[in-house]
Amino acid sequence: LTVAMWPNRANFDLNPYTGLLASGLERHDVEVIEFGWDRRSFHADIVHFHWPNEYFSAPTIRLRLQVWKKLLWLAAFRAKGGHFVWTVHNMWPHDRSKEYSLRLRIFFALLDGVIFLNRTSKAVAYAEHPILVGKASVITPLITNEDIFSTPGSRRDHPRNRPVELGSFGLI
Repeated sequence: LTVAMWPNRANFDLNPYTGLLASGLERHDVEVIEFGWDRRSFHADIVHFHWPNEYFSAPTIRLRLQVWKKLLWLAAFRAKGGHFVWTVHNMWPHDRSKEYSLRLRIFFALLDGVIFLNRTSKAVAYAEHPILVGKASVITPLITNEDIFSTPGSRRDHPRNRPVELGSFGLI
């Protein structure tokens, strides 16, 4: 089984989540490759996107044409028997307003399945994009900091002498 994932390990320094997921899949004899709009990805069994929004923001005609070419690539990939999934991390891009365009609806129509990180994100996705309701889906928890980093021990000078608690706010 070959999975072409974007991102795979390309952004590991900024966000180790996808690289850790790839490593976990590889422990189960899955070949994970960095997705590209190329022949190698086209011949994968599964294409897996994490943050596809950048593919649909197209303020110029030239960029819109590139988006349509990518959607045609995905349609051809599906037509030849490939499977296409999306892990929903963000419903909309951080730096853009909602753009529920024809391009995005086609992206959703091409999906075989959706991976949600919790029940709330599934409910929000279904409310925002009803086309997703009929897609195969699964809820799987996000990898936590404990899976990535060691947790600091207790400090004697802490007011309650309990373990230090840390919060994570993405890439802020």
